Amino acid sequence: MAYISLYRKYRPQRFADVVGQEHVVQTLQNSLAAGRIANGYLFCGTRGVAKTTIARIFAKCLNCVGPDGVLNAPVAEPCNECVPCRTISAGQCVDVIEMDAASNRSVNDMARIRENVQFGPMENRYKTFIVDEAHQLSADAKDAFLKTLEEPPQGVIFILATTESHAIPITIASRCQQFDFKRGSLTTISSQVEKVVGYEGVTMAQDAVGLIARAAEGSYRDALSLLEQVLAFKRENVTARDVTDVIGSLDGQVIDDVVDAVAQSDAARAFVVAERIFTDGKDTRQFIKTLASRFRDLLYIRVGARVAGESDVLGDVALLESQARRFEPGKLLRMMEILADAERETKFVTQHRLLLEVTLLRLMDLPGSAPAAQESIPVSVPASASASASTQRTGAVPRPARAPAHPSPAAPPMTRTPSTPSASPVADAPSPRAPSPQPLGDQEGLPDQVEFLRSHWQNVINQMQSRSPSGVRVISDARPIRQDGATIALAFHNKAFVDMLENPKRRQFVEDVINKVLRAEPGTYKVKGVLSDSGAGEQTASQSAPPPPKPPEAFVQRTMEDGSPLRDEVIEIFGGRIIEEQQS
Repeated sequence: MAYISLYRKYRPQRFADVVGQEHVVQTLQNSLAAGRIANGYLFCGTRGVAKTTIARIFAKCLNCVGPDGVLNAPVAEPCNECVPCRTISAGQCVDVIEMDAASNRSVNDMARIRENVQFGPMENRYKTFIVDEAHQLSADAKDAFLKTLEEPPQGVIFILATTESHAIPITIASRCQQFDFKRGSLTTISSQVEKVVGYEGVTMAQDAVGLIARAAEGSYRDALSLLEQVLAFKRENVTARDVTDVIGSLDGQVIDDVVDAVAQSDAARAFVVAERIFTDGKDTRQFIKTLASRFRDLLYIRVGARVAGESDVLGDVALLESQARRFEPGKLLRMMEILADAERETKFVTQHRLLLEVTLLRLMDLPGSAPAAQESIPVSVPASASASASTQRTGAVPRPARAPAHPSPAAPPMTRTPSTPSASPVADAPSPRAPSPQPLGDQEGLPDQVEFLRSHWQNVINQMQSRSPSGVRVISDARPIRQDGATIALAFHNKAFVDMLENPKRRQFVEDVINKVLRAEPGTYKVKGVLSDSGAGEQTASQSAPPPPKPPEAFVQRTMEDGSPLRDEVIEIFGGRIIEEQQS
């Protein structure tokens, strides 16, 4: 007998066998029992969550006649014994047509379906069309399919399955009953893997099961495919190390070493870890994803978000708790953002080793690094004055400022006497929790909004996206570092971006967005750009270095219609002008 893959061998054949999609199963069973059968269904969800499996079970329920062949109406659960059930399970039923829209996506393919639809069911009650990856139909094919879906013949059911529901036109989605399938949780996927391991007579450690469940990323099918790969390597006493060796995931000890190095800001160990990753032939992107997952677990524990049952698949909870205590929640969140950026960069760079080393160093609080130097820079407004103004406006009692954890040698030394506690850098002082900025009419004594902006910088980026898409890259490189009265300094890694901010129109864009996020009147807060490695940061790049040469005036030619926003932005950035095309 030919070998059958695990995900096919243990594919659910009844609604009772389906896990994790109870909301879908219950709704379909209720409609079957009541005889309310729709003409179209739209199943949406990520890969491997039983969309086509439930579609086949539903088709069996529509046509099941029972073991004795006497049923004349749909049932809520198939018997799997009658001829219709057995032929549908085997993929041999002439009235259940499955098609892959990835390879049958043209108008001609839709024309064949329309011709087929005109003939009613040949052997069963219903003719069922299951269209997988429906979002890949061409635009013309979707239009051609709409007419058939709008007025289907009697006894014809369409079930569309897709991983990208947003790509299905509303005209089609509105004519279907839409079901959103859930991703598998670590707990449910681990439970399914354990069941299959038991059916196969294999012994496997609990932490090995957890590794497979996590690597499946919410897909039940992927979990069984990974399990099959592991069992091909070893079938007795399978350990976590066996799983990491086979599926290419990272050894937990490596991740523990990285976490320890980051907690201690041990830069030397970062290079050792990178060497180990490349020597072992591990994939950089997979390592970054695994490390991000570990920091997610630490944040999960650090904030006390315990979900029943999920802690069982996190691994050594005591170890994770000890690691979580070494980081503040905000720090963990920032590290996850750094890793997310690095994972995206792996698609566009070839020097993965360098990327990995730089990423590990960015996770650490290295003494003398540029961010530490910037955040410890004092502002010109005395702390006492700023605190007094804040107290008058908000009624809050100011908290004493704290000295920076790692004073930068680039910043001038701070002197503080017992009689003048307000001389410490107010940029490093903790701001009130969850500040709610209000519009202010004057420019005197404005509250420090740097911390608020840092925590809401993604909102600034989103606002810029709607105003000036080309400015998103500029603002994404920026980071608020201090406030001097009504002026907020933004640090950039790229000098060209600092120069762009010298443009009044560009700066006005940024100021409008920042004032909107701060819920302040337009013009309340101003911005200026500084380089992230510019020492004390008081000089802008345009003052410390000559500006880059501008392209010739003829660089911008009239190749776009008048009034084009893109043309205007090109002119604005590069300093060009419109010229008339040369007449021959």
